[in-house]
Amino acid sequence: MPKIRAFKIWYSDKTFDSTQAVAKDVFGAWQEAPDQDVQVVMFYFDENDGMGRPTRKYMRGEDFYAMDETENLSEHFDDITKVKGVVKYGKYTTNESITKLEVESFDDYGEGWLWQNPPAPVDTVIKPDPI
Repeated sequence: MPKIRAFKIWYSDKTFDSTQAVAKDVFGAWQEAPDQDVQVVMFYFDENDGMGRPTRKYMRGEDFYAMDETENLSEHFDDITKVKGVVKYGKYTTNESITKLEVESFDDYGEGWLWQNPPAPVDTVIKPDPI
């Protein structure tokens, strides 16, 4: 099962990513992140997609988001008293605002803050054996 490499949270007026935290582990960074007004959360995993970018899990428009020490993720639960882990709270926003944040977050693969852009592919040329 892939491990969470990083996360980024979009709030109404700012973002917070796990590289901004003092803690060097993902759960510690989750604990440090502001817990109110969450609009969108993107989790980035240690496995890459076919283009060399981290695979991701996208969460948005929920009342609650949680992560525990073993990186179990949950969202939109009925009974908050039964949730294990640290909870972050969503907040209602306008359709215009959430749409803007959705587009921004969907396009974010962590380039520039989580990892550098990969080098351009190198064309492989097979040279014949010298005779």
